[in-house]
Amino acid sequence: MGRIYEDLNVENFVIMPNHVHILLESSCNLQGSPRSSTPTNRVSNFVAALKKFTEKEAGIKLWQRSFHDHIIRDEEDYLHHIQYINENPEKWLIGKDEYYA
Repeated sequence: MGRIYEDLNVENFVIMPNHVHILLESSCNLQGSPRSSTPTNRVSNFVAALKKFTEKEAGIKLWQRSFHDHIIRDEEDYLHHIQYINENPEKWLIGKDEYYA
């Protein structure tokens, strides 16, 4: 059975108490075509599906309406985001995460 999002790969993620970070790699056509979506559209579709199915499973509203995305442009940017995701749980524990509540 094929995957729905075969062009997306989860590179890294962390689930925090009140938010989640997911680093996705897209292999879809960057130019788009009549039969494909741009990477940004694929990510939006993936996030919408993730929200829909997790809320259905939980039976309650879990997510805010929007989300923040960022296109990684080079290796330095990639390494910065990997580090941010990996260090986020520790920042939460000491109260330095920007979403700490």
